[in-house]
Amino acid sequence: MQHQPVAIATLDQTPPDAKSLLAAARAAQAKGDYAAGIAMARQAADLAAAAGQTAPEAAAHRLLAAQLVHQAKPEEAARASERACSLYGEMGDEAELCECLIELSLNYVWLGLHDEALDAVTRALNIAILREDKRLMFWAYNRTGVVHNTLGDPLQANEFLLAALALAEGLGVDEMFCILNNLADNAPDAVETLRASGRLADADASLERNIAHARQAVILASDGTHQYRESMAHGNLGLLLAIYGDFPGAEKHFQQSAELAKAYGFTNLALATAHYRARADLLRGDFASGIPGLLRVLESATANGEKPIIAEVNLQLAQAYEKTGDATLALVHYKAFHAAEKQFNTTVAQTRSRMLTNLFELETSKLEAERARLEAELLHGRSAGLEAEAQRLQVQAEELNRHANQDALTGLWNRRYLDSRLPALFDRMKQAGTPLCLALADVDCFKSVNDRFGHPVGDQVLVRTARLLLEDVRQADIVARFGGEEFLIFFAGIEIEAAAAACERLRLAVAAYDWAQVHPHLRVTISLGLTAGAAEDFPATLLAADQLLYQAKRGGRNIVKVG
Repeated sequence: MQHQPVAIATLDQTPPDAKSLLAAARAAQAKGDYAAGIAMARQAADLAAAAGQTAPEAAAHRLLAAQLVHQAKPEEAARASERACSLYGEMGDEAELCECLIELSLNYVWLGLHDEALDAVTRALNIAILREDKRLMFWAYNRTGVVHNTLGDPLQANEFLLAALALAEGLGVDEMFCILNNLADNAPDAVETLRASGRLADADASLERNIAHARQAVILASDGTHQYRESMAHGNLGLLLAIYGDFPGAEKHFQQSAELAKAYGFTNLALATAHYRARADLLRGDFASGIPGLLRVLESATANGEKPIIAEVNLQLAQAYEKTGDATLALVHYKAFHAAEKQFNTTVAQTRSRMLTNLFELETSKLEAERARLEAELLHGRSAGLEAEAQRLQVQAEELNRHANQDALTGLWNRRYLDSRLPALFDRMKQAGTPLCLALADVDCFKSVNDRFGHPVGDQVLVRTARLLLEDVRQADIVARFGGEEFLIFFAGIEIEAAAAACERLRLAVAAYDWAQVHPHLRVTISLGLTAGAAEDFPATLLAADQLLYQAKRGGRNIVKVG
């Protein structure tokens, strides 16, 4: 998916030094000198903040975010975008806030923070619709489609992308290329979903429409000025032609994409084209070419640390080996797929924790500044009502602290809370000789729940599982969302036998729950790994619980493994 950055507004009230730095940073960005642009944007943000100039500070953070993305630093980019959004919100500048939220959503997508991306783009879409701004509505619909694609809902993504296409006419070549290319990029998943549900005529019609979109995107990109776009567009068209069965036509476009990627050093597009070629080989039944092609893609993705691609390619290899009758290698790659997916989910959870901490610190600094102002006014006796306002801010700060440590979906404690509290609590209990146990619980086959019933049903499964866990533990125990579909239960002051009985109650409670309330065909179970706190520290105990959980999953799921 491609996003064309929305232009940053010109600022008349910028302090001279910050203004010149912003101009220089934009010039560096235009030349592709992102390292210099980042340094100047940071300096501009610092100067504007010191001068109390909110608008140029926001613009500098936004420009900084745009260039950090090109340096493969999406987390720093997201933090800069969040700061810019916060500043635009303080200013009441809804147009700039809308654009910034649209850009922030893409940063979240790259980090795997799909819930946060959907929240950001929904806010942007609401602003755009209320303002009746055609350009903002186009970008908001476009980005909402991109987010739904990453959420695994290509049909819903297609609806939003088509809404953006209807608005693209008259906006410009950049907008038209972007939406046509995004429709083409979404199409393979949409066609596969339609075919899997038996809607073959709809799948064929969708494929033909999107081949036409991809051809238009290639034409728009082939003006000699946007080689990156041209390479990307040829690759997307090649894959769609392969799905259609036109393998010679597909290879022609793969060749053009690969040549451009090589000539201009677009390593990510070179990898994508190699992946598309391997998929095309498999589609025509050429496993002798397709499997080695996927193995080469896997090797490159592993070297580059491309975790989502590593998971995807391992799954494709497992399916390919299964079709060739090689059960041993199929199992190897299925295991690698699950391991990569779990590692990616853990990375996302850790990133989410850091981002929440960043937001909490951002809001806390704003509250502290406001509190300092109120305290100064109280000292001068300017208002008898200011003391109540200071108390209100104290309550607000405590509320922010609670939210920073709480999982937004389930209401449980989050990974940030666990990382900050449990190691110290573990050490104190070990020193005092107090018994303790730790369990990790995982919703069985949760990916298939999302794939079969959709992410809203998956969210309800997590919410209700969390509630069932909370209802069946003691008040002294700690229940937290550990990441993805995993939960942690910390049993304080009980021996392993009592903790095992508690885990068995939790397992039975989830299995016996009336999941038909959520969906008529839904069934949910959990697996648990439970260990006593015999290890020397909390990380080692956590690792022991994780290994026991893995054994429970391998042992058939819906069981408690105690060690």
